Amino acid sequence: MKVRPRTLRRATAEFASGKSAELERWATEEGDMSYFLTRLKLGDKHRIPLTPEEYVLARRDICNILEALELEEKFDLVLGNYQEFEEDLLRLGVAHAIYKTITWHSLAEDRRILNRRINNLLSACRLYFDQVQHSLSLMYGDLSPERQSIDSARRAEHASSFSYRLFEELRNYTQHRRLPVKTCSVSYKATELPPRTQLACTITPKLMTKAMLEDDKIKKSFLPELKTQPDTIDLKPHIRSYVQSLANVHGTVRSIIDRDCTGWEKTIQNLQTRYTSATPGTSVVGLYIMSVAEETHDIVQEQYTVFLDPLNSMRTLRQSNTVIPEFSKYFVTGQDADRILQNTAMSKHRIQPPQSPQRAPPRD
Repeated sequence: MKVRPRTLRRATAEFASGKSAELERWATEEGDMSYFLTRLKLGDKHRIPLTPEEYVLARRDICNILEALELEEKFDLVLGNYQEFEEDLLRLGVAHAIYKTITWHSLAEDRRILNRRINNLLSACRLYFDQVQHSLSLMYGDLSPERQSIDSARRAEHASSFSYRLFEELRNYTQHRRLPVKTCSVSYKATELPPRTQLACTITPKLMTKAMLEDDKIKKSFLPELKTQPDTIDLKPHIRSYVQSLANVHGTVRSIIDRDCTGWEKTIQNLQTRYTSATPGTSVVGLYIMSVAEETHDIVQEQYTVFLDPLNSMRTLRQSNTVIPEFSKYFVTGQDADRILQNTAMSKHRIQPPQSPQRAPPRD
């Protein structure tokens, strides 16, 4: 009889929370199954029996490691799209600062590029928020405190950030109605830095407030706020604030993972030690847990790799995706650093520069 994954997931969640009735029911239903720790290697016939309880908990921890890695990969997807948006802003600004090419057609091309970047970012953010809830439900259960803590973190960002509320609506508007950037503008503003004035070239993607107000799908609770906004909204600060909110939510996800990560790692290490102790001189490469049909011991129903590579990959990716606190307040400039420091209010607002770079090198 084939193992029913949904039944096993439910059994795992019940057993992990101290309620073994579901696991016992599952073990009875799947009574014709056996569970082993073995290597999938030609000629290796060592099979170490596992109890149903051992198999379920090992399966849980292996799957949770894979889910944790995927959660970090989804955050990486968001940061990558955000970085590409910022890089394109700089690239377009540099072009306008050097070449005298501002025409309707050149601005239309800028708008198309920024629409693509913003749409990609919106899609990545929506993917993250939807799938993080699904992943935590698989790991801990739909009604678990862990899943509820993410819902609470999102509600807190929604309540405190207009940019968050704007972009939640903008994503649906962009998906079903129109592109977010209706127009772009290029400005040259004096920085008024002594001893001579310099001009800062800036490109601004703008949202037309009136177009969003005409959409009957915008939440009625958000309409009063939207009506107070100017006719055009500079999207740059709101994008930065929205990604900052997502990073705050991901901080909650990481705190949940950190609490259990050591236990998952210990499960893998214990399985590897158990196998090498029973089979001296053997490697743990290709080590699996598996469920097989009891009558034949040959028909494999499920198998999961027992290795630490996904956990190590998650930690490496997390290190490269460690963002500067309140990174939405930072911006990149090509201006002389010593002259910026003469005119900045950094000490007044107690904003300190990062001690060392935290992001990974630019992507190829």
